[in-house]
Amino acid sequence: MKQMMLLGIVLLTLDSCSLQKQVTNTSKTLGIYGAGVIQKPVLTNLKVMPQKFTSRYSSGVSQTMDYHKSQAIAKAMIENKADVIITPAYEIINSGSNISIVVTGYSGSYENFRQLTGADTSFLVDAGIMNYNDGPGETPAPQSSKKKSKNVLILLLLLAGGGALSGLSN
Repeated sequence: MKQMMLLGIVLLTLDSCSLQKQVTNTSKTLGIYGAGVIQKPVLTNLKVMPQKFTSRYSSGVSQTMDYHKSQAIAKAMIENKADVIITPAYEIINSGSNISIVVTGYSGSYENFRQLTGADTSFLVDAGIMNYNDGPGETPAPQSSKKKSKNVLILLLLLAGGGALSGLSN
């Protein structure tokens, strides 16, 4: 009886240590592909600052290097009021539990959001990004294969010959 009680306590203890993950999604989303979704391309200009910036980030928190790099980029974007960092370069100094990252690059910001127009389309065609002159593409016409028809003929002859042989053997 004592052993059963001990076993029950051990099982309850192990069961209480199990990890439980619960995921809830409170936002309503809609995929951007499929029926009922109309996509309208939006263009924007990217304004890149000509002067290079330098931003310093340091932390004593033990996290992964990718975490610290993303935090350094986020700090640099806030400091420079940037939407994007062009050609970021990292100088990383890791000393014990402290990490220091110096980010250098060019800050860029998006401006002049607008719907795609015919003039924009011709610009994209001239730049070689789109090519409307060729149409959606040419599909090659199906070609009949003589080898395939020979294979079908051989299969039919084998079936007929097998049927004839089975008829003779009966």
